[in-house]
Amino acid sequence: MIVSHLTHHLIFHSRSVLDLRPDSGFGGGATSPTQKASVLMKLDEIDKCRVPKDEMQEGGLSHEDPTNLRSKKLQDDLQTLGTKLQLHEDNIRFLRTLKDKLVDSIIDLQVTLGKYHASSTPKIETQDGADTQSEDKLSDQKQILQEENSAASILCQLKTNPKMLASDPTLSDDVLGVVAELGKVDDSVLSSLLSEYLGTETMLAIVCKTYNGVKSLEKYDKEGCINKTSGLHGFGTSLGKTLEGRFNVISLETLRPYAGDFVANDPQKRLDIPDPRLPNGDCPAGFIGYAVNMINIDRTYLFFLTASGYGLRETLFYSLFSCLQIYKTRTEMLQAVPCITDGALSLDGGIIKRSGLFCLGNRDDVKVRFSKTSTNSSLPDHYTESERQMKEMKWKKEKILEDMRREQALLDSTRLNFERKRVEFVQFLAETAARQQTPVAMGRSAGRVGKGDALFKRGCRKEMGVFCNANFELVFVFIARLFSALRGYPHALHSQACNPPTSISVASELHCSVLPSSSPRHFRARMAGKAVKSVAKAIGEYQYPWQEKLVKYKNELSKGVWGYWELGAWKPLGISARRRARLRKEVLLAGQDWAYDPERKEMRTKRKGHKCDRIAAEKRENTARLMEKMPDMLLQYKKRRWEKKMKEEEKKKQQ
Repeated sequence: MIVSHLTHHLIFHSRSVLDLRPDSGFGGGATSPTQKASVLMKLDEIDKCRVPKDEMQEGGLSHEDPTNLRSKKLQDDLQTLGTKLQLHEDNIRFLRTLKDKLVDSIIDLQVTLGKYHASSTPKIETQDGADTQSEDKLSDQKQILQEENSAASILCQLKTNPKMLASDPTLSDDVLGVVAELGKVDDSVLSSLLSEYLGTETMLAIVCKTYNGVKSLEKYDKEGCINKTSGLHGFGTSLGKTLEGRFNVISLETLRPYAGDFVANDPQKRLDIPDPRLPNGDCPAGFIGYAVNMINIDRTYLFFLTASGYGLRETLFYSLFSCLQIYKTRTEMLQAVPCITDGALSLDGGIIKRSGLFCLGNRDDVKVRFSKTSTNSSLPDHYTESERQMKEMKWKKEKILEDMRREQALLDSTRLNFERKRVEFVQFLAETAARQQTPVAMGRSAGRVGKGDALFKRGCRKEMGVFCNANFELVFVFIARLFSALRGYPHALHSQACNPPTSISVASELHCSVLPSSSPRHFRARMAGKAVKSVAKAIGEYQYPWQEKLVKYKNELSKGVWGYWELGAWKPLGISARRRARLRKEVLLAGQDWAYDPERKEMRTKRKGHKCDRIAAEKRENTARLMEKMPDMLLQYKKRRWEKKMKEEEKKKQQ
């Protein structure tokens, strides 16, 4: 129907329609029979001038006006951007919830680990164990420091001087250490074999988390020469040493990690690599294991994770050893040559670098080796698992924070695009309303209306197939007379008779009053009534966008200002206080009453995010920190008591 087409066109130009009030010169007072007849005549002319769809297609003319097409495009763009905004806001809300849960879990694990430290009372043996651990570290550093004028020795000296290391935050945060310090081996023979297999240069290689650490170790000038005053060269100069030759640096983020599974319930997270098989399907005799799984990672770096979520074993040591096999004797190793792909070692000194490359001769005396694992450094499995979970949760928290920053950037960009598109749409509506002011002015006099009727009839000829721009005049005249007729039926309005119809029921009553059912054109009048309903609904939604919100949140608003009390618990509202205040302001500015301000009989004194919650979180965090310090405090207390006891015994002996 052409009526629905004109109504659809009118919805996008509702600003012009909003100016058609009954007091704007379109006739006032009650409706007269002549006015009703003129409305029927207009509807009859619209129906007669309807162009069939087939004829429109045969003529090759477009069905949509360019103004309509642009309006539809702008509305579609706004709807798409609004959907994206909602999606990004939901993502940020979801990520924030996950982050809060992870923070609570991390604090709980810190408290658990602190309780374990407090419950395990340190004895003299543990003190000796701590001394042995420190001695192991000192022995490792001595091995590295013996290699004078090397990058590894300079780095070890920097670690003993935190103030100097703090001058370069990238180097202090991104550099993990030297390869020889990051792993330990149970057997001294195996330690010397693995160290000989890797070589001194690889054992002294510096390990960095990312490529930024590699760049911080050595910097260059504009000509490409090494800058001796910055990086590791600058620190060496300040320590009285000069770097000679080249040194190896390993970036963990650029290594290809192990893609398989791990051994179940293994605190060291060893790799689940299948055993080698001979051509007959049997495992070779004398096979002990893979070198990558015989390295015990130091507890300090056991739960370290890269940005991609990989540890040291599946990145650093897997790239160094790959599937290097360990056998008991050289004879058994040589018998297993068909299944050796990445090299093999035997405890009696045999070395196969890779498939087909054999190392013969006497064993070299390697100065830098992997240190031996101390027996007193073992910890319970549940402690190791809790520490692993805490490290993993911290890594997940960092990734969630990165995702939140990325989502926030996308949200800001989408919000900016939405605001630009909204301004463009408002300008388009204003320009369209300004263009339609001329037809509206033409409809304010009877003579001009008659001229518009003639233009409309000439433009609606079937052989033309299109409508001229004067069809807007007829629509505005039709709407103006509807509003004039509406003033004669005050029972159809809620508050003010001058407002346009804002609901389908009002439009229906108006239709029944203007177009009686006894008319011979009852079917045609019913179709016109549908057009009236759609126009009234569009005008109501434009003038009163808050009406649907009132219907949606009616139950929530009636429960109170802050919430409601039910079954001994405070239930919050489904609508936020800010949205409620904004909705209340829109309703009051429109001259309507706000009936949702009941007396606050009970008000919640403690809401989520209250000061009490923050204080409780701070107390839990302080407790976790105190539990971490508790072992040292107990040890100091025990030393003081022991010293006091020794002094008392000396006094007794002297007496």
